[in-house]
Amino acid sequence: MASVARAETDITLDQNAVHQGFFAKAGDRIDLNGVVNGDVWVAGSDINIAGPIDGNLYVAGDKIRITGPVTGSIHVVGSDITINSKISGSMYLAGSKIYIDDATQIGRSAGIAGSSLRIAGAYSDQIYLAGSNIVFSGQANRNLRMAGGQIKLTETAKVAGSVRYDSETEAVIANDKLIAGQVIHDPARPKSNGTEWRQRLWDAFLGYITNIATAALMLAFVGAQLTDRAQTFRRLPIQSVVRGLGFLFLMPFLIIVALVSVIGIPAGVLGLLAYIGAFLLAPIAISFVLGVQLTKTPVKQVEKMGYGQKLQMIALGLLVVSILSLIPIFGGLMSFFLYLAGIGVLVADIRAPARPAKMAPKAS
Repeated sequence: MASVARAETDITLDQNAVHQGFFAKAGDRIDLNGVVNGDVWVAGSDINIAGPIDGNLYVAGDKIRITGPVTGSIHVVGSDITINSKISGSMYLAGSKIYIDDATQIGRSAGIAGSSLRIAGAYSDQIYLAGSNIVFSGQANRNLRMAGGQIKLTETAKVAGSVRYDSETEAVIANDKLIAGQVIHDPARPKSNGTEWRQRLWDAFLGYITNIATAALMLAFVGAQLTDRAQTFRRLPIQSVVRGLGFLFLMPFLIIVALVSVIGIPAGVLGLLAYIGAFLLAPIAISFVLGVQLTKTPVKQVEKMGYGQKLQMIALGLLVVSILSLIPIFGGLMSFFLYLAGIGVLVADIRAPARPAKMAPKAS
């Protein structure tokens, strides 16, 4: 039996506890010291995962530390990320400051993007690094690909394949004898159509990761409200889009009117924050609706969904949104419509009455 202790903001899985099946939680501080036999989805401010995970791991938070072994792959988005673990699958990280300890072992490929990267450990497959400041001191059994500003390979950096990097300056390589293959420097150059397309793919990937992290936090605080509004949107899509259109074009006017009045400044500031927040959350809101529609989930099942199931619906919808946004010309129009629809979800009138049930024909 699992022993999950939860206070108002803290979630703890005791060291001797075993949780069977899917584990999804959100809180301020999360400590997982026990065993989880299943996929894990967690979101919070301070997250520590020390127990073994027999499945995949999805984490979104501010400060994240993973020291327990993971048999699947891990997907992590955060500000300060530390990994000291054995991961049998792949590893995908996005954050500001990322540190990978020497004892870390990755069984498959790794993709890491951030501002400051300090990467050690052993990697069985390809490694992709992107950051402003990259220091690599690990061991790669295949190729190493990097893109960034300042790049350094320390004396312990060992690469069995080739090293290729994209940077305006040459990388500092302390011991090139430990690199079996070629070292190829791709200096900055004018963007070609192919480069622009790769940049669009990269931007779409980062946008997807960012939206997943935002969704994880959004569900933790307003998951029930999002569900209610999504249900209303599914029931009354046209009315909800009209409300979204009114919010989109009338709200700036109301904000300006409020800000020019001394008395109305607080309301104007709150309105401005709500307007910005609506644009940030609109893709997540419509993605939840898309995920539910694509899986053809009945209304009653949506109302009973847990945190992890809702996040999976959003992840599916966001994938569709990301793909549509890449289509030339059509993608821009579709993105605008989806933003509008997403705002429609956020401002949907949950007090609107449900459609009356169809009356059965009277027997003759």
